[in-house]
Amino acid sequence: MSTNNAMMKESWTLPNMALAACTLLMLLTSASTLITSHGDNQSTALMIFSTLSMVGIAVLHSVRHLGIKSALMYFGIIVVIELIFEQVNIWSAGKVFGELTYPDNYFGPKILDIPIAVPLAMCAINWPTYVLVNIILFRRVVITSKNMGVIAAIVHCAILATLHTAWSYCAEPMALANGILHRPTIGDNSGLTHWGVPWVEFRGWWLMTFLQFLVFSFVLARVFKLPAEKPFSPILESAPLVMYGGIALLLLMNPVNQALAIGTIFTMLAYVSLGFFRL
Repeated sequence: MSTNNAMMKESWTLPNMALAACTLLMLLTSASTLITSHGDNQSTALMIFSTLSMVGIAVLHSVRHLGIKSALMYFGIIVVIELIFEQVNIWSAGKVFGELTYPDNYFGPKILDIPIAVPLAMCAINWPTYVLVNIILFRRVVITSKNMGVIAAIVHCAILATLHTAWSYCAEPMALANGILHRPTIGDNSGLTHWGVPWVEFRGWWLMTFLQFLVFSFVLARVFKLPAEKPFSPILESAPLVMYGGIALLLLMNPVNQALAIGTIFTMLAYVSLGFFRL
């Protein structure tokens, strides 16, 4: 009984209630998209609320399990590695992701040639992918190289990067079609692209996220002491899955074409369904 009371007390702290509120907001915006969009782009208001809920879920849930200090270092790893890969891509004329520009009307201030919003967006989608994979494989939230052998930990990072790349596979064509991204050397959709997105993009995305997860698992988790593992709460741990699934539903309801909608079903929606099953 005392264990149940402790878990109940832990569940109703202010940060956890804020996490639950962000999750509810994500559910409401996803439901609204399903009901009202019918293939049209999401309204500006829905986009704002959806973005706020995404950021809130990523920050609050990561702080719940890593603590403020480790969560900041986790996101710092993501930001630094993302900026390096993006800047090298600019300097190398597209050797990492293919030639790519970010229109000024969609993005704000920059660090060198990279909008600050780009690595921040990566932070918002990185943590839900990390949690989703760990729930599917282990029914736990935080798993690092300290919990397994070296080879298994490397394979774990490779799986994380593969499921993370599903975001790019599903979302990049839509971003390109809506003018959020611009690829100056890509004309019409040819056999060398995935609906306008060159295949080098997915290689670069996979390598970048693999390195992010590898540094977290083998460096941050070993050099710095992570907080004690929190009790597994299916309701609270569902928050990153709701976010991942909400974005997948948005991509399904507003696809570039039917083929990409089908691809979303068999990638992002399939993965998040496994995660909910494991809860």
